[in-house]
Order: sequence, then structure tokens, then C-alpha cells
Amino acid sequence: MNAFSDEFTEEVVKYIDDGFSAKDLKRREMNMLLQDIQDGLIGKVVIHNLDRLTRSMKDLIVLIELFEKHDVQLYSLKEKIDTKTGN
Repeated sequence: MNAFSDEFTEEVVKYIDDGFSAKDLKRREMNMLLQDIQDGLIGKVVIHNLDRLTRSMKDLIVLIELFEKHDVQLYSLKEKIDTKTGN
């Protein structure tokens, strides 16, 4: 993840919920991320893999809709998902 962040000139902020399951969105750092997105502070979310974001398909759909609403790009390194390019 650090090598990836070295490629960009944007400020990188890490939201880490160590020790908390990604089974739902009720996590302290997740709540901070969602608030920062709604406040317009985030333009891109980079994750190692999707199961670090959430393990719930329903929550993933909610997150993607929120990202689209606020023009936030989602990039997953493992799955090679990039919502900006449609891949």
C-alpha cells in the first residue's frame, strides 16, 4: 500500500480499523471515512482488497452508491477494480 501511495501527489490519509471485523460498517475509522467523504474531503479510496472494506455485498453496494454520489474513486489493489476507469 505504501508503494502505491508513493505514486501519487495527493495527500494520503489512512483509515485503519485494526482488530475490528469488516462484517458490517459499524467501525470507528469507517465512520470517519464516510463522514470525510460526505464532507467532500475524499476523492479516492484505495484498499488492498474488497474484504478489508466490507464483507457484506449489501454494504458494498451502499458504499459504491455513496462513492458515486460524492464523485469518489474506489481502487482495489488485489481485485484490480478502478471505478474511475470502469475496470
